[in-house]
Amino acid sequence: MKVLVTGANGFIGSHVCHALVSRGHLVRGLAQPGTPLGNLAGLDLEILEGDVRDRQALGSACAGQEAIVHLAAIPSDWAPAELIEAVNVGGTRNLVAAALGAGCRRLVLMSSLAVHRSLGHLGAREDRPRDRAEMPYALSKIRAEDLVLDPRLADRLEGVVIRPGLVPFGPRDRLFSEKACLLLSRGLPMPLVRGGRTAICTSYVENLAEGVTLASERPEAAGEVLVIADEGRPTWAELFGALAGALGVRPRFPPVPWAPAHLLAHAMEIIFGAARLRAAPPLTRYRVDLMRHDFHFSIERARRLLGYDPKVGLDEGARRTVAWAMGEKG
Repeated sequence: MKVLVTGANGFIGSHVCHALVSRGHLVRGLAQPGTPLGNLAGLDLEILEGDVRDRQALGSACAGQEAIVHLAAIPSDWAPAELIEAVNVGGTRNLVAAALGAGCRRLVLMSSLAVHRSLGHLGAREDRPRDRAEMPYALSKIRAEDLVLDPRLADRLEGVVIRPGLVPFGPRDRLFSEKACLLLSRGLPMPLVRGGRTAICTSYVENLAEGVTLASERPEAAGEVLVIADEGRPTWAELFGALAGALGVRPRFPPVPWAPAHLLAHAMEIIFGAARLRAAPPLTRYRVDLMRHDFHFSIERARRLLGYDPKVGLDEGARRTVAWAMGEKG
């Protein structure tokens, strides 16, 4: 099968490309112009440069493709709302139009569990309300999902929505994994809201890439929303503890009450916003809220429809992540 992957040279995109190539698919990767391509080194695939906001570039990229995996996005709770809207929503709208124009049958969108508010989820299903519309990033993913699953297009385009576990992690992840490993390697205490005792669902990136690949292949995925996450219900403390164990350090997670942490995050947001700083604050209210309540979703639907079976467990995933993160530093 001929598959176009947008955001191909990113953290998740590069692993998805590897999984697709390893299963014999012909992969065309679309990369943002000027971004490094090192993550794709050694892979047998075609690489194009193009911006998802550029309709002409997407038309060329989609030509001759049978399926599309759409990963290109602004994955941030702090980026300007206008940029998030233009890339996450406008880019998806452009890609849907390009896919229809090229006669491409399957479009798999990488969405996010951020579409759900952090009100307490344990073994939750995909049909929970998408109720976090107050955050630009979450709203952009809600709107992108609606574009891909538009019932008016169902006879021409098979849309599939993937929501990865709350915490994707693994080699090549510079947003979470690299920073967490650096902090933990110093052996300093890591204060966590409620001591990190709330449950989460993780997505080790090789498991996630396998699930995305299955979603691009299986007829049963058409029109579905699927959570692709790991086995188990680890807590935040257990996730960081697994990384610490792989680093060979003893973790310390002093508990922090939610309310003071939330107030501090709000103050940081005000200061960073007033200074018009592009970098995100060390804390945001969204990130603090993620630790306040359980946030775990079931993978039963993906098991049933895709035969999805995450093979890499938390400890092994942590070991591979640390090997990459520390290897990057010499």
